Amino acid sequence: ILCDPQFLFEVMDSVYLKKILLKNLEADKKCYIYLHSEWNEKQLVKLYIRDSSATNCYEGKVEPKDFEEAAEELDISLDEYLGVLKKVLTTDIGLGGFEIELDRENKIMRVNRTKDLHIMYVEIQLKDADKNYDMLDIALQKINNEKSKNEDQVIEKALTNAIGAVEVVLQEKEEWK
Repeated sequence: ILCDPQFLFEVMDSVYLKKILLKNLEADKKCYIYLHSEWNEKQLVKLYIRDSSATNCYEGKVEPKDFEEAAEELDISLDEYLGVLKKVLTTDIGLGGFEIELDRENKIMRVNRTKDLHIMYVEIQLKDADKNYDMLDIALQKINNEKSKNEDQVIEKALTNAIGAVEVVLQEKEEWK
């Protein structure tokens, strides 16, 4: 029953895979994670992470009570807290005013709010995950293919614009003769 796609869609409201910039103390090197997050009724249920710099894979599960406690500590409603957290974890490259930190040694992912005051928004305990996580591999391949396709389209458009500009100049020169 767990392999039935219909069952999967009934259980999970949404699944995201995003490339997110990590907080990095080395200013000359950008580190990313690929973050697969599964959400059920606005609740983050599960995370799968692939670290781009160390090729480590992690997974984390989150209990609803963790969110309730964090929202209470921040003195905001649970809906507001989850809405912001979902934006942070599902926005490409990451959401401004927040940073994501991966503590590889202790296997913890932290989301910190950096706007105004620096506040830890959530801390999620991770464990090592199978590096052969097929769904993540397939999704990463799709993202890279889309990126390549988009780059090809941008290059093609730039070339078309350049050719058009050259044609206009040539027509103007022809008219001057």
